[in-house]
This record gives sequence, structure tokens and C-alpha cells, in this order.
Amino acid sequence: MTKGAGMTISSGVTVSAGMTRIRNYILYHIHQWIPASAGMTVVVGMTKGTGMTKLRAVVYVSTLTALLSLFWQCNTTDTNQSVVAKVDQYTISESDYVDRYSNFLFSTGVEDNILARRQMIENMVNEILLTKIDDNDRILQDHEFINKKEQIWKEVLLAFYKEKEVYQKIQVYEEELRQEFARVNEQISARHLYARNKVEADRLYTQLMEGFSFYQLAPLVFEDEKLANNGGYLGYFGWGDMDPDFEEAAFTLKIGEISKPVRTACGYSIIKVEDRFRNPILTEDEFNRKKATLERLVRIRKSSQMTREITASLSEELNIRFEEAALKEMVEMFSGELGRRIIEGDTIKDDIPSGKTVLVSTAGSMTIDHAVEEIRKLPASNRSRIRSVEHLQAALRGIVVQRELIKDALDNDYDEEDRFLKKYENWVVVNLIEFKYRQIVEATKIPEAEILDYYEQHKKEFIREEHLKVQDILVMSEADANEIIDKINKGTDFTALAKKYSLRKDVKKTGGILGFVPLSRFGDFKDTFANAPVNQVIGPLKINNFYMIARVIEKEKERQLAFEEVREGIQETLKHEVKSRNIRNYLDDLRSKYTISIDEEMVANVPIYQ
Repeated sequence: MTKGAGMTISSGVTVSAGMTRIRNYILYHIHQWIPASAGMTVVVGMTKGTGMTKLRAVVYVSTLTALLSLFWQCNTTDTNQSVVAKVDQYTISESDYVDRYSNFLFSTGVEDNILARRQMIENMVNEILLTKIDDNDRILQDHEFINKKEQIWKEVLLAFYKEKEVYQKIQVYEEELRQEFARVNEQISARHLYARNKVEADRLYTQLMEGFSFYQLAPLVFEDEKLANNGGYLGYFGWGDMDPDFEEAAFTLKIGEISKPVRTACGYSIIKVEDRFRNPILTEDEFNRKKATLERLVRIRKSSQMTREITASLSEELNIRFEEAALKEMVEMFSGELGRRIIEGDTIKDDIPSGKTVLVSTAGSMTIDHAVEEIRKLPASNRSRIRSVEHLQAALRGIVVQRELIKDALDNDYDEEDRFLKKYENWVVVNLIEFKYRQIVEATKIPEAEILDYYEQHKKEFIREEHLKVQDILVMSEADANEIIDKINKGTDFTALAKKYSLRKDVKKTGGILGFVPLSRFGDFKDTFANAPVNQVIGPLKINNFYMIARVIEKEKERQLAFEEVREGIQETLKHEVKSRNIRNYLDDLRSKYTISIDEEMVANVPIYQ
């Protein structure tokens, strides 16, 4: 994307890049106010296998949730407001429609247009059909749905508590708003090095200070080829595009300055700013128009910090102490088959030891079986992270702190406030629709003949290119490489040399063996490796600022993949298509059974606030 350019959404509607970054920043943090187990999926995505490879704060908001937006109500007796649509005995009022559509525009960045207006009212009609009219007894009695409702109640109450006790009490000053305004209209370009922990990060920082370059170190820390080869260069990004902690550090650096290790959501980064680009025309009128949104952004950022401080203080007050033996027992439990069953939500009650204390605090103690039951209520993504004593301690500490916050919320009667009850009901509806869609597609079956027919028609797509099993040694200089080749020629074992000299830490344990790699992955050296006899030493080959010595251990020729090898993948592809069709057909069938009327003129002309 060109510096300062707009961003085009799939609908073809252009969105201001600056405002998109503001929205992304808010959406990045909005998970504090949205139940994790509810339908709104806010995922900050990093490219797989790279830690914070791309570091882009990619915000995925499910279509269902974007259209549900944040709050809604459908009434059967609302006679005081204009009615936009009627579905059987249910009505959608003008104010409900305006609220829903306005929130949708804000959360997605789409500009107001007639197609989006019509799609919104159609989705609201579908929601009434699915949740108010259709038979949902099976879902309402489903054990998983009931458990999810309990979790939503807890999380919405916590979000409401944070809003009342933190968000609403934050003061925002004019100077802060102007600073944010400047930031969201600025882009910087930077590169970074990723480390999983502080020890690795400190080592990388020391090497940089000793004269090593980002280009030299990037191949050692990134699996992503692009970042490994371009010195960790991320390109241009704006305020709200990245992990907040990464961003906070990057925007304070001068051009050419290198940061000390910065703790982020995924590990640690060392950042170097390469360039800055600021919109040269920032008008007072534009600042005033964006003032409300900027204030919301500042409040959310401040609330994140204040929430961390409050929970840390409360954790200290609770004087949480752990029983080391019980902690280790639980970690072992999570690392085995029983842990897999816990993460997947299977029934495990009879397999968990009872009565053994794992945690003690001023609020009481917690036994292993109780701790496991509480962990089972966490989102699956959180459960899956428990792989060490430290992770387990953090999870249990969070559970205890959360329990105390809920008690405080109940003491303040926040659970009885209308706004809380409305939020809770809305998120239950979100989950009801998700369960509904799951129920609709459960019966999706793809005939074997259809899968086979797809395979036959797309056979050319299922060819496995030639693969090579390669062993390599990566070193810093050509002289080092030639010295190692000389040792190999004199009979020194290649594997032993790889373990001793290779800079690739990830393959040192295997003696430099990379496993089978597609021939295309070798780039400019593809022909060199393809024509090399098995076990013949190749090199030295210059790769960026490094030198490689390698040999091909084994070759697998290009071949046609058998139907059995790709059957499952084809089935999933076809299932996705059939699922979408099934949902459309189900909704069409419902709509044909009930009277639906929509005031198209009102939909097209009702004023919308943004």
C-alpha cells in the first residue's frame, strides 16, 4: 500500500487509512469489553511459525458479529417508535436499526451506502427468524450451550465492571488528543528481530551492539523466508496496526535508532526505525471531527494499562501462594493425553485427583480438581497455552483475581443494571446463532462420488513436486565454510560438524538435517540441488551475508498424489461450499413461512450517525 493511501475493503468501499488504524486499534483492545467465549472473534493474528513475524495487528471480526454489532433489541409492542421492519409479530424499530448499522460502520470502517443498509436489515430479519421464531429447544438444552451462557454472564459482568470502574473514570486531556491525532496520521517503516524469551532477546541485542547487522541475524530468528531474507523489514505501518507495546516503543524511536528488547504479546522484539512519513496537512477541522473517536482510543489505551495495574495490585493483596509439587503434577497432567482431553473439553472428572491443594490465598484455597474445572471454563486458546509451571501459575492467578472482581461487581449490584442485562442477552443471542448455524451444517454429507469426481477434474492440482532431504551447515564467512569443507574432505563427520559450527540453532540438534523440502524452496540454487548426487558436498553457497555447506541425503521424485492422500482435503473444500448453501437454503425456507415486511424507503433515508 502506498504511503498515505486509502484502504479498499472487499465491497469496493474506500476507507480512510487513518480512521481504519483508529478502528483497528480500538478493535485490538475491545476484547477487554467483549466476552471471550461470545460470538465476537477478535483475533490478533501473527504469521504462523514466526512469533511476531508480520507483527500486523490483523483484526478478524466474524461476519455474523460485524452485522450483529454490539447491541440490539427486537420488540413486539413498541408502538412509540417508527418501525423499519416487521417479522411475523416481531418488529425492528428505527432506533434499533440505526444503532446496529452505526456500530457496524464504526467497527468495520465501511462508509455508509445503500447496499450495506439493505444487508443490515436483511440480517436483522434473519436473526429474528433464527432466534425468536424457529425451534431452538435442542440448543437451549444443550450442555455446552448452557455452560457457555454461564461463561458469557461472567465475562460480560467483568467487562461491565471494567467499564464502570476503569473506562468511565479515565480523564483525557487536550494535549493527549492532539498527540494521538498526530500519531494516527503518521506512518513509520521499521525492521525487527524476534525472540521467544528475554535471554534470547538480550543475546540478539548484544550482537547488534557488537556490530552484527539485522541482515546477518534475521535468518537465525525467522522461519518466514521474506523476513529472514530482508533483515526483518516490516514495511510502513501506522498507529493501531501493530501490537500496542511494539507500537509504543517504535513510535518513540528516532530514525536509525535501535530499541532495547521490547516485551510484546508473542515474545520480545528489537526494533529499528528506518523512516517516518507524516501527513503534512492536518487541519483543525479534521481534528475536531475525529475528536470523539480519538478520545475513545485514548481511554481504551489508558484503560488497558490501568486494568493491568489494578489486577496486579489485587493479585498482590490476595497473597497468592502455590504448592510446587501440586503445580508440577498439574503441568505433567496437561502435557499428556489427559491434558489434551481437558483442552478439548472432554469429561475428565474421574481422572483428576481430588483434595490436593495447589493454591492458597487470602480468599481461600484451591485444589487440583477445582483448578482443572476452572481451567476447563477458559476459552480453548487459553487452555492450550498451559505448557509450563509459569503458564499454569498465570492462569490460576488470573482465575483467583477474576473471582474477586466478580464478587466486587456483585457487591455493587452491577448484575442488576439494565445495560448489563441487555449486553448479556445480546451476547447470548450471538452464541445462539452460532450454535444454530452449527446445527444446520451438522448433517452436511458429501457423497463419495462427488469427492472422487472433484479429484478427477482437478487432478493436475494434486501433483507433489520433487522433494529433497537436505543437511546443511550455515556459517558467517566463506573462510569458515572452506575450512569446514576441508575437514569433511579429510573424513570428519558432516553431522558432528553441523552440531558444532552451524548458526542454525533450530536444526543443531538434528545435525543440520532439514527434512524433506520442496525443490522450489531452493530458489536460485534449485538446479544446483536438483542435479547434485546424493551425499555429495555442495558449496560454499552465499546466502545473504552467510555461507552454506550442504548435501542432499535423499530425493523423492515428482509424483501424482493418490486420491486417498487428498480425499480429506477435497472433502473439507466441498463441505465449506455445501455448508454455505445449506445455511442459505435454511434461511430461505424460514423466510417463506412467515410474513416479512420492510420499509425500504426508511432503510434508504434514515439518518445515520457515524
